[in-house]
Amino acid sequence: MRRWRPTTWVWLIFNVLMAAWFLLGTGGFCDEYVGLELEACERGEYGYDLGAWLVLSLWLWGNALLAIIWVIGRRRHLQDHDD
Repeated sequence: MRRWRPTTWVWLIFNVLMAAWFLLGTGGFCDEYVGLELEACERGEYGYDLGAWLVLSLWLWGNALLAIIWVIGRRRHLQDHDD
C-alpha cells in the first residue's frame, strides 16, 4: 500500500469523527420523554433536527476546507518530487 500523506489521515480521522458525532449525537433524544412530551419530541418540536443540520453543515464545510488543503498539498508534493 502506498504511504498516505498526513492530510489524507487528517481527512480520514475528521470524517470518522463527524460520522460518529452525527450517528451517535442525533439519535435517542426522545428516550427520556413520556406522554405529550414524547409526542412533541417525535414531531420534532424540540429542534433536534436543527442540531442534525448543524452537524451536517459543519461536516460539509470541514470537508471542503480539508479538500482545498489536500489539493494544495498535493500540488506542492508533486513539485517537490519533480526534481
